Amino acid sequence: MQNDVEDMGYVEGFRFQVQLCNDALEGGAVVLFRGDEAEFRVSEFDVPEAVYQAALRQPPGKGDFVDSQGVSAQQLW
Repeated sequence: MQNDVEDMGYVEGFRFQVQLCNDALEGGAVVLFRGDEAEFRVSEFDVPEAVYQAALRQPPGKGDFVDSQGVSAQQLW
């Protein structure tokens, strides 16, 4: 999702976030990023590049559930 001014990390320059969920769609972790990184890598989590790219496509304050290929859950159901 693309953060808006009231979201966690925005003040520190983090304009995007990926929320990692388990199979029951319960949150497990939040990865904050700026959006201008040369490479998206978080050592603790194996998050595919397509997931980060999906977050970059979101309008401010909005998000979407995506699979590991970055495909919207709306397209999967």
